[in-house]
Formats: sequence, C-alpha cells, structure tokens
Amino acid sequence: MTTNAQQAGTSWSALIEFDIADPGDELHDTLFTLVQAHHGTPTTTTDTGHLALMLSVDAVGVVEATSRAVALGTELLARAGHPGRTVMAVEIVTDQERDRRNAAS
Repeated sequence: MTTNAQQAGTSWSALIEFDIADPGDELHDTLFTLVQAHHGTPTTTTDTGHLALMLSVDAVGVVEATSRAVALGTELLARAGHPGRTVMAVEIVTDQERDRRNAAS
C-alpha cells in the first residue's frame, strides 16, 4: 500500500561513508561549502577514520533515496577533487526518524 506521503515524496537523511581515510581540514572545508546547498551538516570523520557526508534528499522510497544520496555524494566528492571514490557504507533514515534519534541522544 502506498501512502500519500510516499506518493508525494519524503525527505530522507543519508550518511555516506567513503574510502578516504583521515580526511584533512581542507577537504572538509571544500565539501562543507559544496554540501550546504543540500541541507547537510555536511561532513564528519567516522569512528573508523573515514570521510562521511551527511545529506538530505527527497525520494519516494528508501531505494530511491539511497540511489540519489550516493549519486549526489559521489558527484560532490568529484567536484572537490576526489573522483571515483568507493562508498563503504550508507545509512538512510527519514528526516522524521533522524529528528527522533537526535532528540533521544
């Protein structure tokens, strides 16, 4: 069953981890500038020391959200001078779920 929210699209939050270990401040700064337009708290370094982008995308479902987020993250990295990087992990949640998690922590 498709709900009205699914038909209209939902806002999703994505955390995309790339194979860039120990990213420097310059890369974080460049990505911060590029990602701001996409509603992110744009970059972080994961517990494993890899670069991760935090993005928001609109999509009808989780599969479309994942595809859009990975494509956008890969494009942003290429624009920052790091084309062809490998995605190591993706976490996708609705913005509503992200807000609930943030409130709980």
